[in-house]
Amino acid sequence: MSGPSKWRDGRPVALLFAATIVLPSLALAVLAWRALDADRQLVEQVWRERLQDAARRAHAHLERRAMDARNFAEVLARGEDTPAKAFDGMVSVILAPELKFFPASRFAWIPDGRASAGPPLPKELEQAEIRERQRDGAREAASVYAALLGRTPVAWHGWIYLRLSHILARAGESGRAAAALHEAARIPDSPGPAPTAFAARFELASTAPEEAARLYHDLNAGGWLLKKSPYSFYETRLREWAGARLAPETLAAEQRRQAMSRLLERVNSGESGWMAEGPVSALVVTASHARAAAVITLESQWQAWLAEAARDMPRELVIRSGAAPPQDARFASALSLAPAGLPWSVWAEPRDPAAPGRDNQGRHKLLLAILFLVAGVLVFGSFTTVRLVRRELRIARLQSDFTATVSHEFRSPLTGIHQLAEMLLAGRAAGDEASRW
Repeated sequence: MSGPSKWRDGRPVALLFAATIVLPSLALAVLAWRALDADRQLVEQVWRERLQDAARRAHAHLERRAMDARNFAEVLARGEDTPAKAFDGMVSVILAPELKFFPASRFAWIPDGRASAGPPLPKELEQAEIRERQRDGAREAASVYAALLGRTPVAWHGWIYLRLSHILARAGESGRAAAALHEAARIPDSPGPAPTAFAARFELASTAPEEAARLYHDLNAGGWLLKKSPYSFYETRLREWAGARLAPETLAAEQRRQAMSRLLERVNSGESGWMAEGPVSALVVTASHARAAAVITLESQWQAWLAEAARDMPRELVIRSGAAPPQDARFASALSLAPAGLPWSVWAEPRDPAAPGRDNQGRHKLLLAILFLVAGVLVFGSFTTVRLVRRELRIARLQSDFTATVSHEFRSPLTGIHQLAEMLLAGRAAGDEASRW
């Protein structure tokens, strides 16, 4: 009777349920949680490796460009090439023995004392200039210069027309002076130290704001490269005459050209490396052999090369540059460009900052779905097991009760018969009672 009582109180069933269902479920939950955490770390590691690989490729691309700049400076210094054959995006400069640079449109002026003097005047023009200073008759001097137009090379006609316009203006012939000035402005510059077409147009612009704006735009486009002192005078006057007719973009571009000329003055004085001048920052690499040469690479060009490197990267990644990655960049690993001479680092970031989390969430959802499925199977199995155990216990209890009842029902009459038999054998029963049994 002790066995059924133990099963009736349910303790063995609870222990069996805990050992076969609850503990395995808890172990499965712990393993699932660890699997989710390991999967999260795996996703983060994959993203980190992708970003580091992209940053290394961009870093190598910029280092190759820096090496190109150094190699080209060496080539220029050895006299093996000319500035006009500069690599894409680089500004090349020959510092000595004669100042040359390409493209010239990048600069606003030539440092004073470094501009070439230009070819001397032809003998006829030199003699006419001497006669002009020796004589007082402006009309006679004008006729001399007019006659020289048919005898001198065409390249010097701009100089003659400009000189002629000044003489005629002094003579009071404003109409002929204006015609000569327009002619000097129309034809190409003479090969003297001063650009004659620019000087003629400048004089015309003094009374025509629209012409002043056009001349300023042409100056900004690199039409003329003047020495610093004349440039400062002409640029200031043209800006005043043109006024509001100059677009902000034109003025900003001219400020960049002026900054490039100031930077060139610093390079000419011996500076190199990463240099900043106003709105312009650039890496300057110098070399000195048979010639002194420099290669200037603007920051905007470095950014263009960085964008060029980024085009080969997966679309979900973006390449950044700067002093350091932002604080919220979880996977960014910056690579310094200081060995290449650049004052910043490069790193890669996900184009969408939520992309790594989405990848992780997708895998977590799958694992959680599997976990819930297993948990559901366990719950269903537990419920089924409990019902079966309870049914078996109920059947066992009915069997036990039936056996006890039957045993009781049979035991009572048998006990009475046994006692009567003992009485008969002992002769203690009466005669009538004994005969009845």
